[in-house]
Amino acid sequence: MRIKIGCGGMIMDKAVHLSSGALHKTTVGHIVNLMSNDLAKLDFAFIFFHYTWVSPLMLIGYTAMLWKEIGVSCLAGFGAIVVLIPIQGYFSRQMGKCRRKIAVRTDKRMSVMNEILNGIRVIK
Repeated sequence: MRIKIGCGGMIMDKAVHLSSGALHKTTVGHIVNLMSNDLAKLDFAFIFFHYTWVSPLMLIGYTAMLWKEIGVSCLAGFGAIVVLIPIQGYFSRQMGKCRRKIAVRTDKRMSVMNEILNGIRVIK
């Protein structure tokens, strides 16, 4: 939680000190998106980080237990998992590309909504 708060503070500090050239490139929607969605993803990264080293150990352990129970047949399941891991990686990369496209559209939408709200404030 402290890391999330610290990163949020760093984003705000960086946004406050942007140069005029960078201000034209960066939208309010992008900054809001960084503050909300990207910091939430940082939380999930810390939660799921340990699966990177625990999962192979679990796979080996479960395969050993299955070997003891059913013998050589357990290698079919092990092989299926080994084959599916690269496929999962491929689909994850494709989803990442889609999410980046969605993030650009979300930034644009947030900027438009911010302009609308500012226009309403001016009218009032």
